[in-house]
Amino acid sequence: MSAYRFCRSDDVPLLVRAYNECYRVHFPDLPEMTVDRFKRLIKIRNLWTSSCMVASAGDRLIGVLLAAKREAEGQNLIMHVGVHPEFQRQGHGRHLMTSLGSKLAILGPTRLVAEVGEEDDVGRAFVEACGYRHETTYTDFSVEGGAVEGAPEGLVIPVTLKDLLDNECFDREARRCWDRAPQTLLNLRDEVQGLAIATADRIEASLLYADDAPAGQTEILALECPDGDRRAIWLDALLRSLIARCDGRLRVAGVGEQESLAEILQARSFHAGARTLAYAAEAQAA
Repeated sequence: MSAYRFCRSDDVPLLVRAYNECYRVHFPDLPEMTVDRFKRLIKIRNLWTSSCMVASAGDRLIGVLLAAKREAEGQNLIMHVGVHPEFQRQGHGRHLMTSLGSKLAILGPTRLVAEVGEEDDVGRAFVEACGYRHETTYTDFSVEGGAVEGAPEGLVIPVTLKDLLDNECFDREARRCWDRAPQTLLNLRDEVQGLAIATADRIEASLLYADDAPAGQTEILALECPDGDRRAIWLDALLRSLIARCDGRLRVAGVGEQESLAEILQARSFHAGARTLAYAAEAQAA
């Protein structure tokens, strides 16, 4: 007899074990989940334990669902759904998804999103079978640092995330992936660094980044410029400044189609890489 239940904050060790036994088992190249890593996901991605579920059969864990929630953005993220190989094709994954949808139809927010790698045929087929529709596609870009002349001296200045928020530098309408959304930047505020081009009146363009030492790369988290006429010039200057000071690889994960950054990045020798498909659905009561 299978049992399903939502989790609590004190269930983190259980969820860690369920992730490793029921999800990571399908993707052995992924790092093993730990309690510390899980807690960082709570902080950075707003992983919400009460939106997470485990399925069990007796004393065996057979399925897991991890989901994040952001009330201010009015949406939830399905992060991971996995079923132990011995219990696949029995409807457990769909039951986990349906149960979360039923709960959120009452408690909200009712919008659910899932970001699935383009190469993950099984994952895409699963979310589509659960009624999720494809909304947009995100593309990763990367380049090796150092081999470029920096921007003219004095043009680019350091800024903080607070400076950019105070000056309303973010386009709130642009669709961004979960890991580069404004709330993620706020969650990373102690780790984020910024560069900007400013005049006496305003910040003309800005770039936010964070060093990922374990991966040996720098993650560009935001590129903003409200001036359409000078956008390409200003953003290129910021990119040049960052590339010139970096020894390792620079990466921009999940560039959305609405951000219109692809041409600017490719002009600065960034190469397009993995693509992620963003799906969405509205929570439905059972």
